[in-house]
Amino acid sequence: MNLYGQLDLTKAGIIAREHPELVKHVKFKDGEHLLLNVSFFSLQNPDDYGNTETLKVRCKKDEQRKGVNYYLGNFKNGEKNEQRPQPAQPTQPVAEEQDYYPTDPHDLPF
Repeated sequence: MNLYGQLDLTKAGIIAREHPELVKHVKFKDGEHLLLNVSFFSLQNPDDYGNTETLKVRCKKDEQRKGVNYYLGNFKNGEKNEQRPQPAQPTQPVAEEQDYYPTDPHDLPF
């Protein structure tokens, strides 16, 4: 099965900052990586956009905080060459580029 869709990195970063206990620090050959456990869930019926799968941060119910959305994206079954939806355009121009290179090596880049 091939899945394609969009992963909301902004939500992943917010969840990682609000739930640092969910982030695992793992050492690889090229240095330390920050990992966040996730799970795919199949939808009973495709949504209005044809999505059949949902990606969510893997977190026990008793660890979830009220008001936090743990869903990171929706995905469709299909091949890579199928037409994909275009991302929404921002409604307001961005005043300046953000600095994506944090000074703290443990800070997430998103």
